[in-house]
Amino acid sequence: MNKKLTTSRRNFLKGLAATAAAAVGGAPSLAAVRPTTPLRVGLLLPGSSRFPQLGEQLLAGFRLYLEGPGRPAGAHRIEWIRQDIGVTPGRALQGVRRLLESRQVDLLAGALSSAAVVEIKASLEEARTPLIVTNFGANTVRPEEESPFVFHNTLNHWRRSFTAGAWATREFGARALVVASLLDSGFDHLYAVEAGVKAAGGEVAAILVTDRMPGEHDLVGVLAALEETRPNFIYLLHSDPVAALLVRRLAERSAGRVPLVAADMMMSDSLLAMQGAAAQGVAGVAAWSIGLPLAENHSFVARYRRWTRQEPDSFAMLGYETAQLLEQALTVAGGARGGTLLAALGRAEVTGPRGRVQMQPLTRRTVAPNYLQQVQLVGGSLEPVVLREMDTAPGVAGVLSSLHAAPRSGWLHDYPFP
Repeated sequence: MNKKLTTSRRNFLKGLAATAAAAVGGAPSLAAVRPTTPLRVGLLLPGSSRFPQLGEQLLAGFRLYLEGPGRPAGAHRIEWIRQDIGVTPGRALQGVRRLLESRQVDLLAGALSSAAVVEIKASLEEARTPLIVTNFGANTVRPEEESPFVFHNTLNHWRRSFTAGAWATREFGARALVVASLLDSGFDHLYAVEAGVKAAGGEVAAILVTDRMPGEHDLVGVLAALEETRPNFIYLLHSDPVAALLVRRLAERSAGRVPLVAADMMMSDSLLAMQGAAAQGVAGVAAWSIGLPLAENHSFVARYRRWTRQEPDSFAMLGYETAQLLEQALTVAGGARGGTLLAALGRAEVTGPRGRVQMQPLTRRTVAPNYLQQVQLVGGSLEPVVLREMDTAPGVAGVLSSLHAAPRSGWLHDYPFP
């Protein structure tokens, strides 16, 4: 449907004062029947030296919905227990078993890798305890991860990569160059970009990984490939400061002739500041933006800032939204647990900071809007501007089998953690 939603962070900030007084928005109606004991949720939080803030942001967003200002007095009682799980499947399995064997929780939620889900699936089924996976969604959900007790509410990074590849091919031309770092590669989202380009009738001239060892980047080789392949656009899948240097070098070499399309982590405040003027015009497909012009997003951002004195990121939004889905499921289930709650989770639906989010009963995965954004000069500063809502590119369902057959790097951690 490609709804036009043009806005900027600066214009968004002007609307915060008007929404602050009504910041309670988004809470579901409550059922009359309430449990005598609170629902106990085990929050599985990643620990990473590379992105230490993401786990804390996920927790802060979750707590904001459950404990922050404006929470209705009659809302369902939900308690949470923190469990740090590092970044490896083994650590995740240990943390999950610790919570399940002590009978401390009724439900689990957190940022787990595909490999970790496979490791803990049997334990969840034995304990009949549901899990809501909340992560970037760099990988598709493969058959070995499927379980009636496993639900996914993610940022759907692989699906957005597919859509971005298809959009850029239609917008700029049929020949693409894909550039990624070693730590960003090896997930389905890399191959999804190529699948999107092909679905739109284009071709990927080359997929370049800039470093053979994490941090040892060969930018000279990337620039040589640019001259050799002469692409119509470059897709950048980088999440570290080298991305900023790469954008500046590409801008210098191509003199703005080759459009840059980037994964949304490259549009974070820190990386944008490092890119400087070279970032102007960089486009991408995002799950959420702080400047998204929706009433529910205005409310979320205003409440988050007042409560934490910090800026929310996409993981904070995801934590908030996951608590929102859980509250809605409890309402539908009348506070019941077991199979009743499982069924309610399978059809949970909310309108949150990124718009309408629905859990699909057959797949137990949420579907949510995607947004085209572009870095523009607004009031003297560069910031991502949301241009419009985007439909998923046609043909995405048909690429799942090919993505599942594609190789991976062997990374067992979740994206973007090392």
